[in-house]
Amino acid sequence: MKRPVLTSLAAAFLTCALVSPANAATDPGRSQQWGLTKIHADQAWTKAKGAGITIAIVDTGIDLTHPDLKAHIASHYDCMSGSCVGGATAGNDDNGHGSHVAGIAAAVTGNSVGVAGVAPSAKLMAVKVLDSQGNGRCSNIVTGIRFASDHGARVINLSLGPATQLLDLIFGNSCLRDLQSAADYAYGRGDVVVIAAGNDSIKAAYNDPSLEVVGATGPNDEVASYSNTGANVYAPGGDPPGGGKCQTYTNCILSTWMNGGYALDAGTSMAAPHVSGLAALLLSEGYTNAQAVSRINSTADDVNGIERINAMRAVGATSSSGGGGSTPTPTPTRHHSSGTPTPSTSKPAAKPSSPAKTVAPPSATPSSSVLAVTPTISPSPTAHAEGPSVSTAAHSRATQIALAALAIVAVAFVSARVLARRRSS
Repeated sequence: MKRPVLTSLAAAFLTCALVSPANAATDPGRSQQWGLTKIHADQAWTKAKGAGITIAIVDTGIDLTHPDLKAHIASHYDCMSGSCVGGATAGNDDNGHGSHVAGIAAAVTGNSVGVAGVAPSAKLMAVKVLDSQGNGRCSNIVTGIRFASDHGARVINLSLGPATQLLDLIFGNSCLRDLQSAADYAYGRGDVVVIAAGNDSIKAAYNDPSLEVVGATGPNDEVASYSNTGANVYAPGGDPPGGGKCQTYTNCILSTWMNGGYALDAGTSMAAPHVSGLAALLLSEGYTNAQAVSRINSTADDVNGIERINAMRAVGATSSSGGGGSTPTPTPTRHHSSGTPTPSTSKPAAKPSSPAKTVAPPSATPSSSVLAVTPTISPSPTAHAEGPSVSTAAHSRATQIALAALAIVAVAFVSARVLARRRSS
């Protein structure tokens, strides 16, 4: 598994006076965030910034001391042991993937440091459900989703997906069902639940209306070569050439990383937080979760046969060519939070046990050409979001399907033999 490109964004890269929180011009990496430009984020900020909304990053955690994230982290928890607990270091990222996702959604913006986030005034909740290798149990993910909803999150980002086992292809995936059940719970409480479509170049497996399924696009609005299809909507996720190797920000997504670093990465994992950030912008304007999802989907740009989000049109900041319909009247709603977040020891009713892993495709080893700045190798070079390469995943999927077919034939053969014996006896 290759790792994301790690890089440095020195504060001296650009020296500017402090300005309003949403003025991303002071962030040295903003010019390299083509994803924000593609969805017209800067124009959307003239109307909404996500104030008062908390986005839960259910992932490998968030770097709690990152200069581009810490001011936005409202709470942080570790849900790796079956229940969610707090503490000084609970929810800290030991992988990098969760921090990358968090920065895309809501990095501190306009602070003359690093990068900008889609929702520059939203808060973040770190919900650690995946380990240092990007793996975790489905039961912990379900617990994390429910906990986040119970403790004030209005948007829940899931840049992860269940690992498909051989028998799942025959009998169905219990983790998938349990994730969708948890999403139903959160959606019923007024939350927007966003999930990455996956990176297997197949049709996305999710069909639950409570899930906003997100596919990935590249810098030219093409469906990324690795992205699963059939998503509700698409967003920038990067599309590096040469089988998924990130070499430059022109075709990968630049964001925050653990240990105060920054990295380039690509995947539907990166596309999802673009949508989560946009959901926060809409919820902050008083839209219900159903209205926000509808608005995200109905105002997306029709490009290359798919719908890629347009934040400017979604919040109604400015009309753009192609229309997008009139702006609906938001219906203010109150999210039924349990109040101040406190650790919970209760477990969800469901008992999922299937493993799950992040769905980020591979990225290249650090390259000195990135940003023309020497890469920062302070993040552990062995820590990365675990996930098969696109080619390996596709090969693995094909192998599993072939094995499943053989298993079905074998079961049918054995059943026929048993039936024949009963008839002859």
